[in-house]
Amino acid sequence: MRHINAHGPMGLDQYMSLCLQHPEHGYYISSNPLSSRRDFVTAPELGSLFGDLLGAWFAQQVTNLELPEFDLVELGPGSGRLSRLLIRALDSFHPGKMRQLHLVETSPHLRLVQKERLAAYDPIHHDHVGKIHPTRPMLLMANEFFDALPMRLFEFDQGGYHELLVGIQQKNLGFTRNIYPIAAHHIPPYAQGNMVVEHSPQSHVISQEIHSMLRIHGGVVLIVDYGQIAPRTSPSIRGFHQHEVTGIFEQPGLTDITYNVDFRMFVDDAAHEGLMTHPPITQGDFLNACGLEERLAQQLATKPNEQKHLRDEAKMLAQKDHMGECFLVHAAAGAMP
Repeated sequence: MRHINAHGPMGLDQYMSLCLQHPEHGYYISSNPLSSRRDFVTAPELGSLFGDLLGAWFAQQVTNLELPEFDLVELGPGSGRLSRLLIRALDSFHPGKMRQLHLVETSPHLRLVQKERLAAYDPIHHDHVGKIHPTRPMLLMANEFFDALPMRLFEFDQGGYHELLVGIQQKNLGFTRNIYPIAAHHIPPYAQGNMVVEHSPQSHVISQEIHSMLRIHGGVVLIVDYGQIAPRTSPSIRGFHQHEVTGIFEQPGLTDITYNVDFRMFVDDAAHEGLMTHPPITQGDFLNACGLEERLAQQLATKPNEQKHLRDEAKMLAQKDHMGECFLVHAAAGAMP
């Protein structure tokens, strides 16, 4: 509030950056980010089903593309659990083909956790995707990565788009509309004409970099995140605190902030690079197509003491009233040059 009092309303992207990435008070940049993420549980942390199925999917793409070798890249790897599960599956299908593990991570604490958990694979850490300089095809994984990147919020009114800024309303933080319309080029082509636009310039740059890498070097990308493909009529941005949905202005720095990523961005970027792709589908449909029921049956047969946990895990991952419908999946592939 001191910043707003001194400088006036700020963009939502700046507010999100301060709340999530502030070097001292940011939600993710804390002494123990894994503990701070107690407000929600990601799919890989539920058990091994998610990682096993995604690993098998990646292994199938290696076969389809006839890749002689590859690097594995994970964006926002958290505890490192998903990378480890992916590598386990890839090694079982394609032993010796993985050459290097790249991790895009900004948290110093999480880097230490990842280095310890993934020490056997000697991971290379990067601050951002642009720091990766690939020399071979890549398997790129991004699970719940884009939904936390700062975004801008626009509303269409009276023939133009106006940005919603973060200001002070009756002594409390709240949205205030910029009275001046923005230039049309700030709205991505796929969102032109939408009544509400949530757009992250940072996400767009990363998406372009990823899909460009695939065109140049070959490989596949798999993106799983809170998502949407239909035009929005109201903002999706929200906070999570102690497993409850809350406002984004409540307890800044102690509340996670997320929104539904517009998956049309990924589709457009893949098409621009001429990659092989298909329309985004829900996480539930994707996991079922990957053999969730068959994998669950295998696990139930070999782990008789974990029946309830395994069934609950599958339910959480795939059912509509849990992660199955609110998460979308984008996949794209580029043939070897």
